[in-house]
Amino acid sequence: LGKTPMDTPEEMRLLNHGMSIVPHKGMEISQLFPDHDSSKHLREDISEFLDLKYDLKRLHARTGTGTQNHEYADDEKKKAFVDIYDDEYAPVHEVLVEQGKDAAEWIRNYFLKSEDVVVSSRKEFLKLLDKWGEDPCIEKKKDK
Repeated sequence: LGKTPMDTPEEMRLLNHGMSIVPHKGMEISQLFPDHDSSKHLREDISEFLDLKYDLKRLHARTGTGTQNHEYADDEKKKAFVDIYDDEYAPVHEVLVEQGKDAAEWIRNYFLKSEDVVVSSRKEFLKLLDKWGEDPCIEKKKDK
């Protein structure tokens, strides 16, 4: 991305997962949900960042979670679905949570230090990053 020096072992450790890094324009996915605190200024911030001459449309509430099988009509495709919350995927959770922690640390300690990087609702954005090191499957199991 060219926004961080990439010259310290600490930064390289956070990025060394054998995966390619894809830029995302400084936005956490929860900021796309209009009922989330961090989305309040997102439209205006994106419009300003892109120097748009018109207002972006309002964000619409999502319907469903995208993980519910009943949202899909094709029964054949449903057979291939996995429930990521199943215990058999616990090793995957560990890897993903560790990568989430590392990514959040890199974003906070390196990426956001660049003058060229802009995020909407910075305080809320940083709160969202804190959740990247948590396994949502643990919370889901507590709710059952």
